[in-house]
Amino acid sequence: MLDPGLSDLSCSCLMAEWKVERAKQHISDVEAITRWMIDPANYVVRSELDTQTRQYQLHIGPAGGGLPRALPLAIGDAVHNLRSGLDYLWSALERKANPDANDRRSTFPSHEEKENLVDLVSKRIAIKKAFPQAEAFIIDVIKPYKTGNFKLWVLGKLNNVDKHRLLLATYSIARFGKFVATSEDGGVIDLSYSSIQTPGPIFKLGFVTPFKLNDDAEIAAEIVFAESDLPPGQLVVQTLVNFAEAVSETIQAFRETFLPAPAE
Repeated sequence: MLDPGLSDLSCSCLMAEWKVERAKQHISDVEAITRWMIDPANYVVRSELDTQTRQYQLHIGPAGGGLPRALPLAIGDAVHNLRSGLDYLWSALERKANPDANDRRSTFPSHEEKENLVDLVSKRIAIKKAFPQAEAFIIDVIKPYKTGNFKLWVLGKLNNVDKHRLLLATYSIARFGKFVATSEDGGVIDLSYSSIQTPGPIFKLGFVTPFKLNDDAEIAAEIVFAESDLPPGQLVVQTLVNFAEAVSETIQAFRETFLPAPAE
């Protein structure tokens, strides 16, 4: 239960923290799914014959042939909760600054370019009057633009992708120890001690004739984001954890900036 004596701003900060906690539960789900996917019992290396091309293939990927649908759904749920927590903070300022506006579409400001963010925030006249520190706080402290606080900026981008386009895309990185495939015609593919970022969850290599792997072949895998707004090779779980930390830091900064210090 909420303390009825809490101000709207205090409630918004508290509920934003609840959103972060909920996001962390989804992140735990993502971690469990990815750990299951790359377990040696579920992430396989096998040879197979393509019946259409009649080519022998080395197949590396999830045993089921693709990613479980629960993975992108849990990722999206984590991203939504974190982003909506930020929206709670800004909408609380909107309501305090202009109680009659009831702006239901008020969202946390962010933009790819700092100049455009400045323009966006400067137009919130009511907030600027009620909270003179708000503009400098957002632009110079929180910095939710691409070259500022990248985590907050890209969190908003990924949230929009998941809400309005498609589920967030992931793929895998295969990391090899000793790994040599030798075909009957003498062809050799040596991937030993290399890493391959696959275009999807499955990586395939083709051979004209049957082949075999070295008996001590070694492989490990990691699940990474495929979204173009993120640098290549970003591990899914760690990236989500980083997002959660960035939102928690923002909530604390809002509390320190806009809420009076408790009386001693």
